[in-house]
Amino acid sequence: MGGTDPDADGPPDADGPVVYTSPVLRRWSVLFVVAAIAVAAAIGLVAYWKNRTYTQAFVTALFITVGLLALIILGVLAATLPTRIEVTEQRIRLVAPRAITRYDPTQMQIRRTMHSDFALVRKSTGRTLARFRPVDAERAADAFAAAGTDVV
Repeated sequence: MGGTDPDADGPPDADGPVVYTSPVLRRWSVLFVVAAIAVAAAIGLVAYWKNRTYTQAFVTALFITVGLLALIILGVLAATLPTRIEVTEQRIRLVAPRAITRYDPTQMQIRRTMHSDFALVRKSTGRTLARFRPVDAERAADAFAAAGTDVV
């Protein structure tokens, strides 16, 4: 899997030893919205289950389809959203249960946010890729700075 570096597809150990690691804050809002759609579909299915006219059969099929799609999306998000961030001498890695995405540290920026959170942001687009709350903020800032990432 590649991030901003096209030749970053090697094994994780090819990036060098991990200098710093921290758990990533989950994007609960995304997961809750998808879960709410699945729950609403299940409630709608139960509500229409007793009467079986053609219209209600169509609505029931619609609820089943929407519910299944929401559950599939929820599973994919849970497997691909990062759970931790790692800094090596050469790369920044976002590690998910089924994927590791590598980024060139010089293309990234660490921004301090409210509540002692840090955000990993792409310099080119300003897009936030992950948020994390380090136990030792100075150690985290030093590790990212040593890798070549701007810390602001």
